[in-house]
Amino acid sequence: MDITQVKIKSVSFFRSFRVVISEQQMIKKWLGVVKSVAASLMGIQSQQNYEEDFNTAQSVVPFVITGIVLVALFVFSLIMLVSFLIP
Repeated sequence: MDITQVKIKSVSFFRSFRVVISEQQMIKKWLGVVKSVAASLMGIQSQQNYEEDFNTAQSVVPFVITGIVLVALFVFSLIMLVSFLIP
């Protein structure tokens, strides 16, 4: 058995166990993350939901990225509001 046969076997092995997520499921997942992060930023996230989010999530990266984006949007909206009110 040469090296090319080993590579082909390992690739086919991993392809058979790959999880396929539909676009609709992915959107639903991201909306759940946005909802959870927004509730946390406003301080209304319950401890039960907080624990559920981090027990079911495979990674904290989506929560961190979403948090950074939402905080940046909040700061940008405050800057725009102040610049509109004070000419």
